[in-house]
Amino acid sequence: MLILLYFDPGFILFPLEFLAPGMSVWLISFALGIFMAVNGTILNVYLNKVNRYLVFGVFAVVTLTLLYMRDNYVLSCFWGMNGDPLTVLFLSLTIVCLCRLTKRNLTGLVFVGKHSMNIYLTHTFVFVYFFHDFTYSFKNPLLIFIVLLFISLLFSMILEYFK
Repeated sequence: MLILLYFDPGFILFPLEFLAPGMSVWLISFALGIFMAVNGTILNVYLNKVNRYLVFGVFAVVTLTLLYMRDNYVLSCFWGMNGDPLTVLFLSLTIVCLCRLTKRNLTGLVFVGKHSMNIYLTHTFVFVYFFHDFTYSFKNPLLIFIVLLFISLLFSMILEYFK
């Protein structure tokens, strides 16, 4: 079913594009997330039978390849937003493998993950409405991202405090 959703034969998901551009890609990402949540333990059993360094290497190469194909036209199904669902999936798997290899938890990512919904809900207000000039005054995309993440995380922490 996921393969059918991803390659979308006959443009089954095309009507969703009228509701919101990009919704079909978001739906595939959502479906992949559900698939991983439901079948994660089964996948874990199979991956534990293979050398961890090999699994990490394969996932890292696939992630880098998908990131390359996202920005450079190689195949239309992986170009631009179309490749995002698989890129996110393999990026997540690569990070999990890295944590297992180094035997460390990424506590910073765990903390940000706990606030991710609030960050998602507030980041637009931060960079479009409230602090637009301040956020874009840094001119560097990486600095803009860091400032936006920090301010959104701060708003999230304040919201959680009042909850």
